[in-house]
Amino acid sequence: MAKKQKEETIQDGTLSQEDVVVKRTHQGIKYLHGVTPGGIPEWMQKPLSEHVRDGRKRFDYYTEIMESVTKNSDKYSEAAREREKIAKSYITADSQIKAYNAYQEELKRIVPNTSKGTNEKSLYNNMLVGGAQADAVGFDPDGKLKFGSVYGKGKDDVSILGLDDMLSTTTGSSPIITEPVGTKAQVWKMAEKTKLDSNAGKPFDADWTYTRVHNNLTEGGPQNIIGVAFADLAGDNQSKSFAKQYEDGLADPSYYIHPESGETIPPDSSWMKDPNNADILQKFLGKYITNIMKDVYGPTIDEETGLIKQSTSQLAQDLIKKYSK
Repeated sequence: MAKKQKEETIQDGTLSQEDVVVKRTHQGIKYLHGVTPGGIPEWMQKPLSEHVRDGRKRFDYYTEIMESVTKNSDKYSEAAREREKIAKSYITADSQIKAYNAYQEELKRIVPNTSKGTNEKSLYNNMLVGGAQADAVGFDPDGKLKFGSVYGKGKDDVSILGLDDMLSTTTGSSPIITEPVGTKAQVWKMAEKTKLDSNAGKPFDADWTYTRVHNNLTEGGPQNIIGVAFADLAGDNQSKSFAKQYEDGLADPSYYIHPESGETIPPDSSWMKDPNNADILQKFLGKYITNIMKDVYGPTIDEETGLIKQSTSQLAQDLIKKYSK
């Protein structure tokens, strides 16, 4: 792969791997902000030219073979197949450039809505590719775009990313989690309806509420579930997300126990960023949002003491303010 020329190199060992990730991520976001996707990026022109020139040399080589042997020979057939592969690689390279531009356009659109639930490595990978921060870029023999990155001095501190692995920005191998706008709106509507039902004297149905929340989260998929966990559900830019409250310490200990295995779950929220844990997170969020709605509904009677239970959820109070204007 061809090496890229950068204004500033960060491979001199003065920065830690964590610093490299942070620095390149910021540089990639800055680059995306100013770029207008389209055509062949300047930094991609050299590796594309190298791919074309190399292909041309190999094409001529196989042409000479075909001209020196009989058409019904195995060598002729093999050389013809290799020439066809080269021609197809040019077509593939052209489609890869177009796919890159579309990917970069999509990335530029969603980055401003990136959720805190996005895994740092996933964002970093997207900035290496879409944010043009890779150390080397090249086209493989099939015409596929590859991006190389060095983030340390060790022999294993190198990553190779294929464009095809990055094209799905929100559900691919390095997904960017976005703010769950639809689910947040559903929570607001549910809070509004719950408060209206309370004022009208209608009973609160916790089972129905949980099922509705669970189904809504299912429809949104794993990435949306992660986004909900890290979102300000009140929409006032002040209320703590479920993930933040989880790290601060929730009063209910069941949130820290795996509902299926019974094993203890780490008290930090990093496990929530893994789509493989979305099913467990979905159950926790279903319970959490249902309890929020109970608080929105209003005071209830404590079965043990017979006394009125006051709302203890700050998020519920924020939602009540939102719908009591």
